[in-house]
Amino acid sequence: MKDLKPFVTQKLITIVSFLCSIEMYCRLLCKKYKAYKTGDTLSYYSQGYKLCKECGLFLDWMGTRCPCCNTVLRTKPHNSFSKQKYRLGQTFNLL
Repeated sequence: MKDLKPFVTQKLITIVSFLCSIEMYCRLLCKKYKAYKTGDTLSYYSQGYKLCKECGLFLDWMGTRCPCCNTVLRTKPHNSFSKQKYRLGQTFNLL
């Protein structure tokens, strides 16, 4: 068993380095799911849309990853101004 340990760790290092080297890029499949904001809402996030950071689009998509580039979709805003708009939109949706 002790003889297999260096071999297994070397294989794991190779697999991890391969997975880290895979580049994510936009293949333009996300254009089908592009979200459009209606005039009466405050933000895309308050409508339930999600942002793909790689593609740069808001998507009307049910999954947690982009259908195009497989990156994790952002569901809430990160800057303070957008967070205020999001909270305001959520209170309007609750009423």
